[in-house]
Amino acid sequence: MADDDQPAAHPVAEPFYEPIGANAGGSGSSSWEDDDDGGREQMHGGRPGMQLAVADAGRSIRTVRFWALAGSAVVGTWAASAAAVVMFASLGQGSGGYNAPMLVYALAATLMPSVAACLAVAWGMQCQRHVAAATEPAVGGVVLPALLATTFRGFILAALAFCVLMLQSLAAGGPGTVAAAAAGVIAVEGTVFGAVGVGVAATAGKPRLARVAGLALAGILVAGSAGGAAALVPLVRVVEPVTVAVNVQWGPAGTRQAYQCSEVPAGVAEVYHTERIMWLAAFSPSVVFLALGADADPAGVVLGWVPSAMQEAGDGTQVPCVNGEPLAKDSARMPLPVVGIAGQAIVAGVLLAAGSRTAGSRRRPRT
Repeated sequence: MADDDQPAAHPVAEPFYEPIGANAGGSGSSSWEDDDDGGREQMHGGRPGMQLAVADAGRSIRTVRFWALAGSAVVGTWAASAAAVVMFASLGQGSGGYNAPMLVYALAATLMPSVAACLAVAWGMQCQRHVAAATEPAVGGVVLPALLATTFRGFILAALAFCVLMLQSLAAGGPGTVAAAAAGVIAVEGTVFGAVGVGVAATAGKPRLARVAGLALAGILVAGSAGGAAALVPLVRVVEPVTVAVNVQWGPAGTRQAYQCSEVPAGVAEVYHTERIMWLAAFSPSVVFLALGADADPAGVVLGWVPSAMQEAGDGTQVPCVNGEPLAKDSARMPLPVVGIAGQAIVAGVLLAAGSRTAGSRRRPRT
C-alpha cells in the first residue's frame, strides 16, 4: 500500500545536444546543397548513379526557377526571332513577298539548338556541384550521375521547344518535321554539351573558375567554330581549270545534285575548297540542325536553299567540273551532322575523363 501512495517513478531524460556545424543537417553520409530556388535540399551519397540523377532532376523540375529558365530560353529565342523578322521588314528588305511566320519558324528552329547547348553547359556544371556535395561518392562516381541529371533536363527542354515550334509551324502552315528535327538536335546537344559542363566543373573544381571556363568553351563551340570557319575561307581559295558541265540535275533548292563533265575547257575559275574547313563549322549545334534540314525539309518550304548550300560547301562542289571531275547522285558526301556531333563528343569525352580523374583524386584521402 505504501508503494501505491508514492508517485510513479519516471526515467530521467537523456540530455539533448543540438548539432551544429557542417553536418548539422544529418549524418556524415549526406550534405546540404542549394536547390534551384535557393532552398536547402539534402543530397545523399552512396546511392546508385541513376537513382541519384533521377532524384536530382525530380527535385529540380519541381522548382519555379527551372521552368522559368527553360521557358525563357525557348520563348525568348522565339521572341528574338520574331523581333528580327519584324526589324528586317521595317528596314524595307521584305519587298520580295516573303512569308514572315515561316521565316520566324526557320530562324527560331535554327537558333534554339545553340541556346539549348549553352543552357546545357550551365546545367551540367550545376548538377556536378550537386552530386559532388555528397560526402560519400555515388555508385558510378561523380560524373555519371551529374551527366544523367543534365540529360533529363535536356529532354524536358527539347519537349518545350517542340511544343513552341509546333505552334509556330501551325501559324506558318509549314511542316512539323522541322520542329521534330530541332527537338531531336536539342535533346542530343543537351546531353553532349551537358557533358562538357560536367567535365569542366569536375576538372576546374572552383565554381567561379568553372563557370567562366564553361561558358567560354560553350561560346567557342557554338559561335566561334562557325566564325572561325568563315574567317578561314580566304585561305582555301585557289584558281583551277574547269570544263563545261553537261546533263546537270538540279535539286528542289536550286543546287546541283549531279552533273557530267565534257572535255571542252571553260577556262579557269576561283574555287573555294570549303570541304577543308566545314568540319570546324559543324561543331556548332545550329550548323548540325541545318545540315539535317535537307532530310527534315526536302522541299525547302521552311529552310529554303540553306541546307543544300551548306552541303555543297561541305562537299566543295560550288563550282562544277573542277579539273573535269563529275558529280553523281550517289557520290560520297561529307556527313556534316555526324562530323559535328562526333567532334563535340570528343571534346566532352576528354573533359569527362579529366574531370573524373580530378574528382577522384580530390576524394582520395591523403596519407
